[in-house]
Amino acid sequence: MPPNKDFYYEGFSGPNGTIVPDDVFDLLAPQLKESELRVLLYIVRRTFGFGKNADAISLKQLTNGIVTRDGRVLDYGTGMSRKAVISGVRGLAQKGIITIEHRQSEKGDSQVNIYKLRFRHGEEVVTKGDHPGGRGAPPPVTPSNPQESVVQYSEEHNDINVVGSHESEEEHLYKELKAIGVHHNTAAKLIRDNEVTQIRQTLDYLMYRLQNGWEPQQTPAAWLVAAIKENYVIPERPEEPAQSLKDPVKIAEEAAQRVAKESEQFADERRKLLERYGIEQYVDTLWQAVQGQLRNKHEWSPILAAAVLRLNSDTTAELLAPVGIVERINSQIELITRALESELGHEVRLSVKPLGK
Repeated sequence: MPPNKDFYYEGFSGPNGTIVPDDVFDLLAPQLKESELRVLLYIVRRTFGFGKNADAISLKQLTNGIVTRDGRVLDYGTGMSRKAVISGVRGLAQKGIITIEHRQSEKGDSQVNIYKLRFRHGEEVVTKGDHPGGRGAPPPVTPSNPQESVVQYSEEHNDINVVGSHESEEEHLYKELKAIGVHHNTAAKLIRDNEVTQIRQTLDYLMYRLQNGWEPQQTPAAWLVAAIKENYVIPERPEEPAQSLKDPVKIAEEAAQRVAKESEQFADERRKLLERYGIEQYVDTLWQAVQGQLRNKHEWSPILAAAVLRLNSDTTAELLAPVGIVERINSQIELITRALESELGHEVRLSVKPLGK
């Protein structure tokens, strides 16, 4: 819930409340970042406040709170953004204040995070708050309480970090995405921004199609990224086994080699255009940077290697391209324009000029 500058509290309804360890006030509060303190207080509320040592708490609950099926608001979460919550959880885990256990949901179709405070000597004392709760192990996670593992991308190590000591479904997915050629930045972002089940379903469907001899127009990685971003409808796979047992990773590697070969062929045509139209080196370098952006986002196509960028003014530019690929380039013109504007630092009007008959 965003802060309301006109908010005015009417007063406490009574002395009911959640037992909070004294160390939170006396020792931790002055040491913790605001994001860490907010996450810690929310975990204390969801555990001790309901008479439990541990609780399954989703990232969505930490950010936005809990709303019942009938629309009742139980709480507003930490009131922070997804990024701030991830930072808070990660900081608490690294400082040894909380522990995170990864489990499978009751259906076994997703990963859940069980949060608890870490005690110095390992003791677990269930407190009694203003809500009834059982003692012992936390209750099983139900479908109405899905979890989202905390995933962060580390630019320093070009890798993905998952809070907790056990390898999670996110880590498995990350490795599989990279294996078929998805850029590590893109893989991490896909996992942060999309449901794990959606990525898994799309990836499994891609693997099935590849094993049955299907070859995407570009690369399997490019198709997968587009399918997840654009929310393709993924049909159920037929029951019969795959006709081919060819390794999907090998198929992806072969597709990448094919695209590289096509790119080189297009590049030969582009070099001729550079000479014919006298395109300056800095403009061609700019065009290569634009294509690099598109590659990292899996929005690039080999046909772009045949095109040449020409700057007509500070705010207008055109792509010179063989007539046979103009239509395909036009289908990507918005993506190309955004990447070009990003490189230039200002808006530009981009058009495509066909060359030849």
